[in-house]
Amino acid sequence: MLKASGGSTYQWNNGILKDSNLVKPFASTTYTVTVSFNGCTDSSKVKVTVDTPAIVASISVLKDSICFGDPIQLNTTVSGGVNTYFYAWSSMPNGFSSIAKNPIDFPIGPIIYTVTITSGAKSISKSIPIKVIPKPNTPTITRTGNTLNSSNPSGNNWFKDTSKIANAINQSFSPTNNGNYFVQTTNFFGCQSNKSSVFVFALSAIPNVSKEEFEIYPNPFDGILNMRGSILDNNYHVEVLNQSGQVLYKSENSKTIDFSNYANGIYTVRILTSNQLEIKQQVVLSK
Repeated sequence: MLKASGGSTYQWNNGILKDSNLVKPFASTTYTVTVSFNGCTDSSKVKVTVDTPAIVASISVLKDSICFGDPIQLNTTVSGGVNTYFYAWSSMPNGFSSIAKNPIDFPIGPIIYTVTITSGAKSISKSIPIKVIPKPNTPTITRTGNTLNSSNPSGNNWFKDTSKIANAINQSFSPTNNGNYFVQTTNFFGCQSNKSSVFVFALSAIPNVSKEEFEIYPNPFDGILNMRGSILDNNYHVEVLNQSGQVLYKSENSKTIDFSNYANGIYTVRILTSNQLEIKQQVVLSK
């Protein structure tokens, strides 16, 4: 409480028009009072010193590494000062600014965020670095026979229409039904690529061949599957697929396939010859 005397009227520089002046400054402040009495005036000044407590502050984030295109929420925790805080955010490299306590940004590369917090006459600055991990390249789909191939070698997830296909995670996928297919890639850090363009797929007819041209035997079988025929006289590619279309086995020019590590069930053997002739045949493993 500031108190003036000796006058009939009083004028304080903070607008008070009486002899007493209750002040609650956030920072050290000088107050002036002008006193009038019988046509005479005089002024006096008094400085009120505020001892502001030190500010204690920290910055936190949910993750300090994010995928390109994802938001980052910057959170501040602060105490001390005079319980009224002002925030000024900046970044290195330049480009981000905010006066919010907990702002959100969409960084496009590695960045360091800095906040300066002011309360009364005290201030403090804190910084936090953030890593931005690039997305995988957007995959493209090509077709070989009745098999779709992603341009990305790993991290693939195949979809039919809008549904994710269970266990379809390899670079190649052989659909068993017509439809609209696309693939999306996830890298080691969990960052997802954009979705590939939709590939409209229709099964190609499987050619009819004689036993002399191609034969798989025995079928059903209990572990070792054999192939023979004139089609196999030239170079060819062999694949084994499960019922989800997942490729379990690949080889070149093999005439024997060992299924001893596979569970009983129905599998598809796919042959692609050097002249792009494709043959598919279902086999039954029964140990």
